[in-house]
Amino acid sequence: MPQPSRLSLLPAVSVIIFLMLTPGLAAQDPSGQIVLYAQDGPPSGNGIPDQDFEPEFDIFDSHAADDFEVTGEHGWDISLVRTVGTTDGNSNGKVNVTFYENSPGGGRTDLPGAVICSYEQLATSTFPSLEVALPTPCHLPLGRYWIGVQVDQNYDQFGQHFWSNTRTQHGNEAVWMNSLGGFERNCPTFRPQTICLVGGANNPDLIFRLEGQLTPPPTTDLQLELAGELPPSTFRVRYDLRITNHGPLDASGVEVGQSLPNECTFERDSCGGQENQGWTWQLGSLASGASADCQIVCDIGATPGGQRLVATATVVADQPITNPASTSAQVEVVTGPVPVIPVAGPAGLATLAALLALAGALLLRRS
Repeated sequence: MPQPSRLSLLPAVSVIIFLMLTPGLAAQDPSGQIVLYAQDGPPSGNGIPDQDFEPEFDIFDSHAADDFEVTGEHGWDISLVRTVGTTDGNSNGKVNVTFYENSPGGGRTDLPGAVICSYEQLATSTFPSLEVALPTPCHLPLGRYWIGVQVDQNYDQFGQHFWSNTRTQHGNEAVWMNSLGGFERNCPTFRPQTICLVGGANNPDLIFRLEGQLTPPPTTDLQLELAGELPPSTFRVRYDLRITNHGPLDASGVEVGQSLPNECTFERDSCGGQENQGWTWQLGSLASGASADCQIVCDIGATPGGQRLVATATVVADQPITNPASTSAQVEVVTGPVPVIPVAGPAGLATLAALLALAGALLLRRS
């Protein structure tokens, strides 16, 4: 059965090579992922048990975890976990991976808190040092977190697995627990491994690396619509603007600019825009799912018929926009013939005077 220490059975050569990085420093890994965090150091001793045993040895089920700092401005999307480990067997067993919130004030060290992402029965492409691809990335915002790794391996067939540790400490001490007390170390919940002192746990930190991608900045989806209308027999063009925020974020700093045709002199709008070498509308904030409308009227005077009047509009915001193509629009209106006001000649004026005189006489007779 498993024992608190099996140091003589653990080969010292079962170690993968890590890129030597400062913890929290992002770099390119040969696999194509970004190395988000690398907690390195020469392995010291044999590490600590991190295993889910078969049912007859459940009292020895043990968990280990260590903390790390997410430094990306918008967080990390972790998709690959690597650890250094040793074993006295030869197994390609399954692996359980858990990411926890940080729980400060847990004594002389912080401790793992609530579970954020949990993955069970994952395959590892290397063993006993682990390389575990997560089926879906775990997104973690800026801050401190913990990672727990546990190998699911039968002791009778493959022996014990240990997560290698190092004398170099980064952040808080690594922690360990054996909830059913089979190792008799009085660590039924997570406690610093240098208190539990199981296996090679007199060293403060574990060796692991996290890979994935820096989370891109959040975006919002703004859509701009522009329509134009030239009412018949008028000298004015009306433009209808609509801005819609399809989310998911509320938008701030929303500003619309419209370029009016040269033939079009700004007259008024319905939204408090400003015309100064081009029309602008300082909309400000626009909540996710909301829309805002504005009408612009301009005077085209006696512009000849058949003229193509092209107007363009563009919207910008403080946030990156999901689909930049939807932030600009263009519309064209074609002028009709200029209305003609008839001007009477001498004969016409005489006829008009006669008609007015006749109308006056009729009114007198009725009175």
